[in-house]
Amino acid sequence: MDALDLLEQQHRDLRDRLERLAAAPDLGGREAELLDALRAVEAHVRTEETYLYAVHAARMSDEGKLQSALAEHAFIRAAARELASAHDDGPLFAARLAVLADRFAAHADEEEDWALPKLKRAMTDEELETLGNDLELAFNFFKEAGWAPVRSVRQLPRMGAGARGNKRVQRANPRGAVSRARGRVRGSASA
Repeated sequence: MDALDLLEQQHRDLRDRLERLAAAPDLGGREAELLDALRAVEAHVRTEETYLYAVHAARMSDEGKLQSALAEHAFIRAAARELASAHDDGPLFAARLAVLADRFAAHADEEEDWALPKLKRAMTDEELETLGNDLELAFNFFKEAGWAPVRSVRQLPRMGAGARGNKRVQRANPRGAVSRARGRVRGSASA
Protein backbone atom coordinates (compact mmCIF):
# COMPACT_ATOMS: atom_id res chain seq x y z
CA MET A 1 0.00 0.00 0.00
CA ASP A 2 1.18 3.52 -0.78
CA ALA A 3 2.78 5.15 2.30
CA LEU A 4 0.61 8.24 2.15
CA ASP A 5 -2.62 6.24 1.83
CA LEU A 6 -1.53 4.00 4.71
CA LEU A 7 -0.76 6.93 7.01
CA GLU A 8 -4.00 8.70 6.18
CA GLN A 9 -5.89 5.45 6.86
CA GLN A 10 -4.10 5.01 10.21
CA HIS A 11 -4.88 8.61 11.12
CA ARG A 12 -8.59 8.08 10.34
CA ASP A 13 -8.75 4.76 12.18
CA LEU A 14 -6.99 6.02 15.30
CA ARG A 15 -8.97 9.25 15.33
CA ASP A 16 -12.20 7.27 15.14
CA ARG A 17 -11.13 4.84 17.87
CA LEU A 18 -10.13 7.61 20.26
CA GLU A 19 -13.28 9.60 19.53
CA ARG A 20 -15.45 6.51 20.17
CA LEU A 21 -13.69 5.90 23.47
CA ALA A 22 -14.02 9.58 24.42
CA ALA A 23 -17.74 9.59 23.56
CA ALA A 24 -18.32 6.90 26.20
CA PRO A 25 -15.44 7.31 28.66
CA ASP A 26 -16.95 4.82 31.13
CA LEU A 27 -14.97 1.81 29.98
CA GLY A 28 -17.15 -0.79 31.68
CA GLY A 29 -15.25 -3.83 30.45
CA ARG A 30 -13.61 -2.08 27.48
CA GLU A 31 -10.15 -1.97 29.04
CA ALA A 32 -8.76 -4.20 26.28
CA GLU A 33 -10.15 -1.78 23.68
CA LEU A 34 -8.38 1.11 25.41
CA LEU A 35 -5.11 -0.79 25.71
CA ASP A 36 -5.28 -1.75 22.04
CA ALA A 37 -5.91 1.89 21.07
CA LEU A 38 -2.96 3.05 23.20
CA ARG A 39 -0.70 0.43 21.62
CA ALA A 40 -1.86 1.48 18.15
CA VAL A 41 -1.14 5.15 18.91
CA GLU A 42 2.34 4.28 20.17
CA ALA A 43 3.02 1.99 17.20
CA HIS A 44 1.89 4.73 14.79
CA VAL A 45 4.11 7.36 16.43
CA ARG A 46 7.16 5.08 16.53
CA THR A 47 6.63 4.03 12.93
CA GLU A 48 6.47 7.63 11.74
CA GLU A 49 9.60 8.55 13.68
CA THR A 50 11.55 5.54 12.47
CA TYR A 51 10.63 5.64 8.79
CA LEU A 52 8.55 8.61 7.65
CA TYR A 53 10.48 11.33 9.43
CA ALA A 54 13.80 9.75 8.48
CA VAL A 55 12.90 9.84 4.80
CA HIS A 56 11.51 13.34 5.19
CA ALA A 57 14.71 14.53 6.87
CA ALA A 58 16.93 12.95 4.23
CA ARG A 59 15.04 14.45 1.29
CA MET A 60 13.80 17.83 2.51
CA SER A 61 15.15 20.72 4.53
CA ASP A 62 12.34 21.09 7.03
CA GLU A 63 14.30 20.52 10.24
CA GLY A 64 12.16 22.94 12.26
CA LYS A 65 8.91 21.25 11.22
CA LEU A 66 10.42 17.85 11.88
CA GLN A 67 11.50 18.83 15.39
CA SER A 68 8.04 20.27 16.00
CA ALA A 69 6.49 16.97 14.88
CA LEU A 70 8.79 15.03 17.22
CA ALA A 71 7.75 17.32 20.07
CA GLU A 72 4.10 16.69 19.20
CA HIS A 73 4.79 12.96 19.33
CA ALA A 74 6.30 13.39 22.79
CA PHE A 75 3.17 15.23 23.88
CA ILE A 76 0.95 12.44 22.49
CA ARG A 77 3.02 9.84 24.37
CA ALA A 78 2.76 11.84 27.60
CA ALA A 79 -1.01 12.15 27.15
CA ALA A 80 -1.25 8.39 26.59
CA ARG A 81 0.81 7.67 29.73
CA GLU A 82 -1.33 10.03 31.77
CA LEU A 83 -4.50 8.43 30.45
CA ALA A 84 -3.28 4.92 31.19
CA SER A 85 -2.48 5.86 34.79
CA ALA A 86 -5.87 7.47 35.52
CA HIS A 87 -8.73 5.59 37.15
CA ASP A 88 -11.34 4.72 34.57
CA ASP A 89 -14.27 5.83 36.70
CA GLY A 90 -13.61 9.51 37.17
CA PRO A 91 -13.67 12.85 35.42
CA LEU A 92 -9.86 12.91 35.22
CA PHE A 93 -9.94 9.84 33.01
CA ALA A 94 -12.50 11.41 30.67
CA ALA A 95 -10.47 14.63 30.50
CA ARG A 96 -7.24 12.79 29.74
CA LEU A 97 -8.95 10.73 27.06
CA ALA A 98 -10.30 13.91 25.45
CA VAL A 99 -6.81 15.48 25.53
CA LEU A 100 -5.27 12.44 23.82
CA ALA A 101 -8.03 12.35 21.18
CA ASP A 102 -7.64 16.09 20.51
CA ARG A 103 -3.83 15.97 20.33
CA PHE A 104 -3.85 12.99 18.00
CA ALA A 105 -6.40 14.66 15.72
CA ALA A 106 -4.29 17.84 15.62
CA HIS A 107 -1.19 15.75 14.87
CA ALA A 108 -2.93 13.98 11.99
CA ASP A 109 -4.26 17.21 10.51
CA GLU A 110 -0.91 18.96 10.68
CA GLU A 111 1.00 16.03 9.22
CA GLU A 112 -1.47 15.64 6.38
CA ASP A 113 -1.07 19.36 5.64
CA TRP A 114 2.73 19.56 5.51
CA ALA A 115 4.59 16.22 5.53
CA LEU A 116 2.50 14.04 3.28
CA PRO A 117 2.12 16.51 0.39
CA LYS A 118 5.87 17.18 0.39
CA LEU A 119 6.65 13.48 0.32
CA LYS A 120 4.18 12.96 -2.53
CA ARG A 121 6.10 15.50 -4.60
CA ALA A 122 9.54 14.21 -3.57
CA MET A 123 9.08 10.45 -4.03
CA THR A 124 8.24 8.21 -6.94
CA ASP A 125 5.25 5.87 -6.84
CA GLU A 126 7.60 2.91 -6.38
CA GLU A 127 9.36 4.60 -3.45
CA LEU A 128 6.02 5.42 -1.84
CA GLU A 129 4.96 1.79 -2.24
CA THR A 130 8.20 0.53 -0.68
CA LEU A 131 7.93 3.01 2.17
CA GLY A 132 4.30 1.97 2.68
CA ASN A 133 5.35 -1.67 3.01
CA ASP A 134 8.03 -0.70 5.55
CA LEU A 135 5.55 1.44 7.49
CA GLU A 136 3.00 -1.36 7.61
CA LEU A 137 5.54 -3.94 8.80
CA ALA A 138 6.92 -1.58 11.44
CA PHE A 139 3.46 -0.62 12.69
CA ASN A 140 2.47 -4.26 13.06
CA PHE A 141 5.76 -5.06 14.79
CA PHE A 142 5.49 -2.22 17.30
CA LYS A 143 1.83 -2.96 17.98
CA GLU A 144 2.30 -6.70 18.38
CA ALA A 145 5.44 -6.29 20.47
CA GLY A 146 3.06 -5.46 23.28
CA TRP A 147 4.68 -2.17 24.17
CA ALA A 148 2.28 0.27 25.77
CA PRO A 149 2.86 3.83 26.96
CA VAL A 150 3.35 2.59 30.55
CA ARG A 151 4.85 -0.54 32.08
CA SER A 152 1.92 -1.34 34.32
CA VAL A 153 -1.53 0.10 34.44
CA ARG A 154 -3.76 -0.30 37.46
CA GLN A 155 -6.97 -1.19 35.67
CA LEU A 156 -5.46 -2.66 32.49
CA PRO A 157 -3.76 -6.03 31.96
CA ARG A 158 0.00 -6.11 32.36
CA MET A 159 2.21 -6.54 29.32
CA GLY A 160 4.06 -9.76 28.61
CA ALA A 161 7.65 -10.18 29.71
CA GLY A 162 8.87 -10.27 26.10
CA ALA A 163 7.75 -6.70 25.47
CA ARG A 164 9.51 -5.38 28.57
CA GLY A 165 12.68 -7.16 27.57
CA ASN A 166 12.82 -5.43 24.20
CA LYS A 167 15.00 -2.47 25.19
CA ARG A 168 15.36 -1.30 21.59
CA VAL A 169 11.62 -0.81 21.19
CA GLN A 170 11.16 0.83 24.59
CA ARG A 171 14.12 3.16 24.53
CA ALA A 172 14.28 4.31 20.95
CA ASN A 173 15.52 7.86 20.69
CA PRO A 174 13.47 9.63 18.01
CA ARG A 175 16.19 12.11 17.12
CA GLY A 176 18.77 9.33 17.04
CA ALA A 177 16.47 7.16 14.93
CA VAL A 178 16.01 9.98 12.45
CA SER A 179 19.76 10.56 12.25
CA ARG A 180 20.53 6.86 11.83
CA ALA A 181 17.83 6.40 9.20
CA ARG A 182 18.93 9.55 7.36
CA GLY A 183 22.44 8.08 7.19
CA ARG A 184 21.08 4.78 5.86
CA VAL A 185 18.99 6.56 3.22
CA ARG A 186 21.92 8.71 2.13
CA GLY A 187 24.23 5.68 2.19
CA SER A 188 21.90 3.64 -0.01
CA ALA A 189 21.47 6.54 -2.41
CA SER A 190 25.23 6.72 -2.99
CA ALA A 191 25.63 2.93 -3.35
